Amino acid sequence: MRWDGARDAEPPSVKIEIFPRAEADIIRQFRYYLLDRDTPAVAFRFREAVIESIEQLKPHPRVGTLFRGSTSGLRSWPVKGFSRRSASTTLKFRAVCG
Repeated sequence: MRWDGARDAEPPSVKIEIFPRAEADIIRQFRYYLLDRDTPAVAFRFREAVIESIEQLKPHPRVGTLFRGSTSGLRSWPVKGFSRRSASTTLKFRAVCG
């Protein structure tokens, strides 16, 4: 909502862009659960939670914590059901309209 009370329209088509380093973090966390911890059920639950979290972002691309830095519009959002303390269980994304 804007300061004058009018609502900002959300873009009709939003793509959630996961950066290569963030994608590597997701894969590393999946492999950690699958191989290091030998908990395949947790690994696949994590994968599904990542997908679900990304889908939750599409209608609300401005949610999450905005990073200050060199990448414009970079935000973070926790993977549902996993600890927020680990960087590997937090998505780093940018919403791209169009």
